[in-house]
Amino acid sequence: MNTHVNVKESLIEINKLSRQILSRIEIIHGQVQEDHQKESINKTDSIPSEPSIETELNVLLVNRQHLITQLFEQFKLEEIKEQSILLSELTSLDTELSQRSQLCKNALAAQVIKLKKSKKVANSYKKY
Repeated sequence: MNTHVNVKESLIEINKLSRQILSRIEIIHGQVQEDHQKESINKTDSIPSEPSIETELNVLLVNRQHLITQLFEQFKLEEIKEQSILLSELTSLDTELSQRSQLCKNALAAQVIKLKKSKKVANSYKKY
């Protein structure tokens, strides 16, 4: 990354990454919801067939965290505060990321519980 990047450019890049992360979370959440609605418990091609989305999401998250760390290491708080609009956007995006991540986590947890219940039923049938 260019060492002569200013606060505004840094915040713009962080916000851009945040929007890309939100997009990837929406894709994954949509896949989880689709599987849940279809009740295809044994279907394994949905999320695992898209490791590139998960990998891309992880790379984006690491890059975003790195940029945020750099922002606060390279610039004074006063300089950062001067970009109040971009900082406010970052805060909003961060809140949205947290909320959407929690929704996705809840959907995955529900799917895991359903899968566990179906395995218990299948195992009980095997006993007979």
